[in-house]
Amino acid sequence: HKFGDTIQYFGTRNWNFTSKNTQSLYESLSEPDKKLFFFDIRKLDWEDYFMTHCLGLRTFIVKDDLSTIPQARKRYFKLQLAHMFFKVVFYGILLRLIYWLISFIFF
Repeated sequence: HKFGDTIQYFGTRNWNFTSKNTQSLYESLSEPDKKLFFFDIRKLDWEDYFMTHCLGLRTFIVKDDLSTIPQARKRYFKLQLAHMFFKVVFYGILLRLIYWLISFIFF
């Protein structure tokens, strides 16, 4: 509750940020400096960025060795199958219950 109260102010308001200073700084750089100090978001390879981000989180925050990725993918696949199975069972039971209720009420 304490953490929720702390971030409530920031999470319940609209925030507008401008990047005029950053844009003017980037425009004032020479071409070699633009290549050296790359921060043009429009040209960022987002897929590569997020892959590197996730690997960094896994390595430095979770302290997980990258050699466990194949095992994690197998486990994730098994969990996905289990999730789909339980959804099918749940919705099957739900449909059967609805059918039973309808047949009980109308017939």
